Amino acid sequence: MIDEYVKIGMTAKMYLSVSVKGENDADRQPCICVGKIEKILSEHEVEIEVLHQSEESFSKKETYVMYFIAPLEACMCHVSCLASYHDEQKKILSFKILSPLEKVQRRMHERISYHAELAFRTLSEPMKEWKEDQQELFTEVSDTYYKNYEDTVVDISGGGIRFTSKKCVKPNECILADFKTIQGGKSMMMHVFGQVVYCQALRNEKDVFDIRMKYIHLSEAKKEQIIRFVFQLEREQRNVKLRRGGE
Repeated sequence: MIDEYVKIGMTAKMYLSVSVKGENDADRQPCICVGKIEKILSEHEVEIEVLHQSEESFSKKETYVMYFIAPLEACMCHVSCLASYHDEQKKILSFKILSPLEKVQRRMHERISYHAELAFRTLSEPMKEWKEDQQELFTEVSDTYYKNYEDTVVDISGGGIRFTSKKCVKPNECILADFKTIQGGKSMMMHVFGQVVYCQALRNEKDVFDIRMKYIHLSEAKKEQIIRFVFQLEREQRNVKLRRGGE
């Protein structure tokens, strides 16, 4: 039953579906729309109040992936867009559910806004360089270490990062990325291998590219380290919101 997993007011995110088996749509494609569940009309139809939508419009001919995100869990399904209308000041989208709901790991999907200096390089021999690179995931360095870093992290999840750069990188290219994190009051460099899954020029900034990468060659221990860091960021951002709300 859909109402076992989907509730009124729950966050919903939509992505263009991909056909590559085993790929995560949330890592391969940019988010098209963020909203919240307005109505559950039936087992096969929901309405979403749009909170944020990219410039890309929905097509009735396309199939999309919708993620329903609760505080402790998430699920996804494939959908098609049936209609769009305005109810007072709200923009509403109606979707037909095309596939059964499937539980997914929220910690791998949920992206946290995070801005930091980043540097990366493409790898000509990814497996060879990965095997020769035994650096720890996090290394303590001084703030001056990042002075020549020209790129910027935009957000991070347990499955990958999104960043902006003046360099265009082709999808499927493997890269080695270093970027700044703050943990326990210390400046710690995060060092990860990744595969580019998306690269497009930004519309509002000339010669700057929006790049998304998924982590590759991560041990289970390093995955847990990244997830703990993402949870740490989430707690810090939640605490900031609470403090501001109390002011």
